[in-house]
Amino acid sequence: MNANPCDGQNSADHIGLFPATHWTQVTSARDADISTAMEAMDSLARAYWQPLYVLARRQSLNHEEAADVVQGFLAKLLTREGMQRIEHRETRFRAFLGTAFRNWLSNERRREGRHKRGGGAEILPMDEFESLRASAIDESATPEQAFDRQWARSVYDRTMARLCAAQNDCGRPDYFAALRDVALGRKNRGAFEEIADRFGVTASALRKAASDLRTRFGKLLRKEVERVVSAPSEVDSELRYLLQLLTKD
Repeated sequence: MNANPCDGQNSADHIGLFPATHWTQVTSARDADISTAMEAMDSLARAYWQPLYVLARRQSLNHEEAADVVQGFLAKLLTREGMQRIEHRETRFRAFLGTAFRNWLSNERRREGRHKRGGGAEILPMDEFESLRASAIDESATPEQAFDRQWARSVYDRTMARLCAAQNDCGRPDYFAALRDVALGRKNRGAFEEIADRFGVTASALRKAASDLRTRFGKLLRKEVERVVSAPSEVDSELRYLLQLLTKD
């Protein structure tokens, strides 16, 4: 996970905007004005480029090849024409996108003489891909498992960034990081007294702040999960699956 959730692109990733699902983002973008459509496309690209990159790496592509093919796939998919071809299906958007990307990659591999698999497209700044260049790719996981695990990490990071912004604690990153660690189980609860002394608050006040933070995190995480399912009835099972994936890290 990111050491400081206030850093990086996620903190500016449409904080506070929670469309019902990513399916509705696609269908709404079809007939929206160009600025609204572009915002929806950018949001979807930022939500899924990391798991798509990991999936590409698990398909034996190196860093440059994986970054290029993800750019090409998103450039093709996230156009008005591309979105018009997407039909809302009774499946999780994550599952749909993973299948579509594997099909895209298979077709690209069959094309001969293509030095740039993505055709040089750049939906996201290439320097953003550098953050994953040195990331360890879990060779013990199947490509599908690697995709899902990176998706879970991305959801967690976006949720944490929104939590940080909502708390207005980005100006106090050390305090937020310490509070987050005790609130979300990263440190032994015995650390309350030490942390309280360090930041000049009482242990009881810190416990109350940690409890409030856990509650807000849970609500924000649920909002994120609501975006990726096709029906409200799927939220609880998807949330359990996400938490299961996170505990494997």
